[in-house]
Amino acid sequence: MALVEGTTTSKFEGLRQHLETSIINGDDIGASVAVFHQGELVCDLWGGYADEARTIPWERDTLVNVWSTTKTMTFLVALMLSDRGELDFDERVSTYWPEFAANGKEGIEVNHLMNHTAGLSGWSDAITPEDLADWDLCVQDLASQAPWWEDRSVSGYHALTQGYLIGEVVRRITGTTIGQFFKSEVADVLGAGQGRGRRRPLLDHPAQEGQLGDRQSRGMHAGGLSGPRAQPGDGHCEVDRDGRRRPRVHVDRHRRNLANSQAT
Repeated sequence: MALVEGTTTSKFEGLRQHLETSIINGDDIGASVAVFHQGELVCDLWGGYADEARTIPWERDTLVNVWSTTKTMTFLVALMLSDRGELDFDERVSTYWPEFAANGKEGIEVNHLMNHTAGLSGWSDAITPEDLADWDLCVQDLASQAPWWEDRSVSGYHALTQGYLIGEVVRRITGTTIGQFFKSEVADVLGAGQGRGRRRPLLDHPAQEGQLGDRQSRGMHAGGLSGPRAQPGDGHCEVDRDGRRRPRVHVDRHRRNLANSQAT
């Protein structure tokens, strides 16, 4: 079996050598790369192994965890609504989601949700890993709490909460979940829906620290990254308790579908 398999156009053939070198020198155990250029798949390569013991070959459709690249898919949905004139990034969030104005958040704009400056990088109330499957609970808690900081020029990574915040704005505008919108308006149109992810249990590891809350004891920015942990393979509940798709911290995808979505 060749060290690296797949195809490229002549212009992108150098990527094959880079991938081979990365695997040979140990920078990667296994990896894959897909590149779309002007709508054409110009590079589709894979090689090495999918496990540390080097017993499982990396195959053409091996799924990998892509972490917060899923946030760009959330942004794509928001940008599509903006292009259609249904969403204004300079409008207050409460225009679309009235309950959001509670506790001093009436001045927060949609662009603040997009650029991590809303001051809602975690939940003030304790949220358990199981609670992450309850969309209504998570967005209600975010709508009712006060922002953790007031300066909208200061960012704090909204690792877990951004999908809920933007997703609820999308739901208020469209009447559908952001996952359903992405599937029907993007993935199905591009043929990028296959291999999006494997359905998994809610969590297959114990939560470290158990809850996401009590920001005062950890610092306001650290609070957004502690509590329920996102680990490769845990899935973080693609489908909620009512069977509705919701944004995820991360997702398993294969490279072509991810690259195709990003190249839209």
